[in-house]
Amino acid sequence: MFVAFAGGGAKALIHLGALRALESKGVDFRGLSGTSAGALVATLKASGFSADELLNPLDKSSVISRLGEIRPSIKQAKHLFGRWGWWKVWLFRTAMPMLPTILCVSLVGVALALISVGAFLAWGRIFLAAAIFTALIIFLGCVATSLLSGLARSREFSEALGILLQQRMFPSESGRVVRMSDFGRDGRPILKIVSANLTTGKMELFSPERTPNVPVADAVAASISLPIIFEPLIIDENLHMDGGIVSNLPAWPFDEERELDPDAITLAVEIQTAKERRILNRLNWLGAFIQTGLFGSSELNLRAAGQAERLELSTSLHLLEFDLSVDRAVKKVLDAETAATAKLELRPCGSACGCEAGPPARSDRF
Repeated sequence: MFVAFAGGGAKALIHLGALRALESKGVDFRGLSGTSAGALVATLKASGFSADELLNPLDKSSVISRLGEIRPSIKQAKHLFGRWGWWKVWLFRTAMPMLPTILCVSLVGVALALISVGAFLAWGRIFLAAAIFTALIIFLGCVATSLLSGLARSREFSEALGILLQQRMFPSESGRVVRMSDFGRDGRPILKIVSANLTTGKMELFSPERTPNVPVADAVAASISLPIIFEPLIIDENLHMDGGIVSNLPAWPFDEERELDPDAITLAVEIQTAKERRILNRLNWLGAFIQTGLFGSSELNLRAAGQAERLELSTSLHLLEFDLSVDRAVKKVLDAETAATAKLELRPCGSACGCEAGPPARSDRF
């Protein structure tokens, strides 16, 4: 079976529930693909990690603990954003729903202040008003620059991930860089990762065939570079951002492999936001706009894959909710496993998926 994992920030935690369900069915993973946080899940699974190793519901150990052994500063998921990165992300997350309102109020306040100074102070004091206005413009410019360049840096995380992959795949070769060409061989599944290449203006597909020499950790870092949140990543002089911009549910990359084996199945694991109606207006739409722009293209991505099947899992987690407790994370994963198991039972896999089940039904969604 080929499996594609959608992006979704912190919501991608529920992919671990899908993995647990698939592993319990004895699925043979021939290839894995992913975008953004889904690319990280696909990479860890392709390198040999089991769902229990990524997050064990019994002893609460996780892959974060393994990364922490490599980089002691990484103790929780929120520390993946760097020393000060998480605090900036947290402030942005808190302010984002009302950011348009805050900007409008600030501009109105400045305008009123300037009008008042001009009306009631001597002309000589106008220079003071001009200085205040200039300082405000500089401040807003600094804020805009910070947002455009990214609130957090991914370098520390990508370096730790690279070492983690080397320790799992080549434990006797300290210092070896794990590259895309290391997958799809020696019994490992094929790995494909999507990012947005801003330099070429096109989608970038990292794979053993197309980009054999690219370090896998760099490909993952490029795919998770969510605009504003992470700084864009440069690979081979090309600027990359989050793959969700161009293809958030990459089920299509395995079309060529499926042409060689028409019975092979591609399962696209999609993240759905829990069905709760958000009350939006002209002032608090920014967060919904960002999420829709990055993660709203799954229907198109799936159609491109032809006969791919979709496993929809719902979660109430938010895009940037990386500070949830371990206990809550475990509950979310187990709930997702229960939901995935129930949906998989409704549609047994054929022999091509590698598990012991009957012939597939005709529905392309479960």
